[in-house]
Amino acid sequence: MNPSVLFVGASVLVLLSAMSGCAGYTLDGKVVAGPVSSISVVDADDPRFAEPGLGGVTIEAMIDPDRLSREHGGTAYSDGGGGFSLPIDQFGAGVLEYDVRLVAQANGFKPAVKTFRLPGDSRRLLITLQPGEGRYVPPKSDILRDTMEKGKPYLND
Repeated sequence: MNPSVLFVGASVLVLLSAMSGCAGYTLDGKVVAGPVSSISVVDADDPRFAEPGLGGVTIEAMIDPDRLSREHGGTAYSDGGGGFSLPIDQFGAGVLEYDVRLVAQANGFKPAVKTFRLPGDSRRLLITLQPGEGRYVPPKSDILRDTMEKGKPYLND
């Protein structure tokens, strides 16, 4: 068999396996206490990863949150040292561009919410939670708003 055909065939298999999620894309990071609740995409060697972490924090992901076709991306919980690993099983995650909305919350802390593009493998998430009372309340149905906006041309005034 022609070597160039074998090379092309192998390249296609590698691309398809990466796009199908076989590569095992995960969002890795750490949760720490801080003055303001926030979620940041940082380098893996960020010095704040050496700070003491918060355990028991719930981290939830929503894939393409501003679209009608949004999907739940998964849930993770930080360990005793604040570390977490959230697998994203979305087709092509890590290869194709997806937006994700992350919500981190725990009792006794104000929640952190951020929408961002899925980062590359060399980047990590640093979640900072501000002590205090707080409860995440998702915005009113974005689906209804989106549907009404798309339907305006067809509505009679």
